[in-house]
Amino acid sequence: MMKHPVRIVAQQQYPRCRLRRFLARSLDIALCSLLFTFITQIMGLLNAAQGGISVAVERLCVLLVALLLANAFFLTVWGTTPGKAVFGLHLETSKGGKPSFLDALRREWQVLLYGCGLLIPVCSQICQWISYRQCANGVVSRWDEESPLRYTVRDNKKLRYAAFAAMLAAMLCLTDLDYRMPHMGRLTVAEFADNYNHYLKMQSNADLPAMTAEGQWEQDDFAPVLSYQLDGEGYIRQLELSMPYASSREMTGLPLEMKKAAVTVASVMVLSQEGLFPRYWTTVRMKTMFTGKNARAIDSWSKAGVSVSSFTRPDIMQVVTRIRLE
Repeated sequence: MMKHPVRIVAQQQYPRCRLRRFLARSLDIALCSLLFTFITQIMGLLNAAQGGISVAVERLCVLLVALLLANAFFLTVWGTTPGKAVFGLHLETSKGGKPSFLDALRREWQVLLYGCGLLIPVCSQICQWISYRQCANGVVSRWDEESPLRYTVRDNKKLRYAAFAAMLAAMLCLTDLDYRMPHMGRLTVAEFADNYNHYLKMQSNADLPAMTAEGQWEQDDFAPVLSYQLDGEGYIRQLELSMPYASSREMTGLPLEMKKAAVTVASVMVLSQEGLFPRYWTTVRMKTMFTGKNARAIDSWSKAGVSVSSFTRPDIMQVVTRIRLE
């Protein structure tokens, strides 16, 4: 019987602020994710030796706990979260007071579970779309129906969307600064190796080995062989990864080891040229012979002055990825 008044309030208010609720929730997640990334990097919690999938799961779990506790704290103290505050959204009890920590915690858990799919890729997007459509159709969300809290909307000023855009732009700039390589522009082999190891640390990528100052893998048994072509001043002009394949049949894709290494090495080169936001990005699919009749291209693309081409060499049974500065 006590839930019915909350349901009426929800039906009257929520459909008119569905976009605000969605953007506010997205902003809260983005802010917490960005802060979480900065803290873990500053404390040195990310390194190239950590496990791949297991670390990704652990990071997601820690992020969920941090988001849950942070939002519950903000709701208890201020009755809103940073994202909700930008859009003038507040949560309060039926008497107009601030939520208790347990009520806020319970509600935020249901939001993360039913509304965000625990931030699991694909599942999260599906859950957010469903909750958005429910809100648009006037259906009360599960976490609102079962909660003693209600929304209040301070105003409908369009200026709040401008504030959201400004915060989003600031976050993108911070992310770009975070992805800045230690060395920018033309690179020596030692500088490239330093950038590569920095990138591994940021990505917490355990599937690839680190590099020595000579630009070679620290693990001797890692399959792709890496070679460099330098210009007259000692800067890298071209990198080439090559590895044999077992069958003489025409290959239609890259081996997993080559794909991981090529994507990472190419990403390091791109970021080393212009950062996270390059001036241009063009993609070209190669359908013709790349270097003569015995080499067939698998894929080719270019970005920020870096061209990447992968092709097979049936004559010597090798697959090659060539990364070149244009």
